[in-house]
Amino acid sequence: MFSYPIIYDGVDPAYQFPFAKKGPPRPAIKFIVNYQGKSIPIVVQLGDKGMMVVVKNHPMVEFHKTDNYDKTGYLMGPLRKPKSEEMFKAGEVIPPELQGFNIVYQKDYRRKSPDRLGVLVKSSDIDTMINYALTRAILESKI
Repeated sequence: MFSYPIIYDGVDPAYQFPFAKKGPPRPAIKFIVNYQGKSIPIVVQLGDKGMMVVVKNHPMVEFHKTDNYDKTGYLMGPLRKPKSEEMFKAGEVIPPELQGFNIVYQKDYRRKSPDRLGVLVKSSDIDTMINYALTRAILESKI
């Protein structure tokens, strides 16, 4: 897992992420990540069901509350294949850049999830959420 230096850049109390199709603006925390000499804007938007991480105006990962969120504080993000909406299944080769994240079966934490792999994080672990979203953005050539 890569870890990038993350710089806090303030709060937006009524952020509307790009391409939003519905829903009211929600509070968001803004960050800057320095990657290969570029300042990459990152937004972590708070929602009723979890958090959305937006990298350079691209919604990259939506972390949903797990079934036992109230006790554990765990959120689950889908482990998607680069440049695809398809999620990894057990036994498939995962790119080395993604292997360092806490990869689990989604169904073990969210009964209504597909039978695919996901990334499990604590709701307080903003750094891991950002690093996962940024890694996906790099693999998908979004930055």
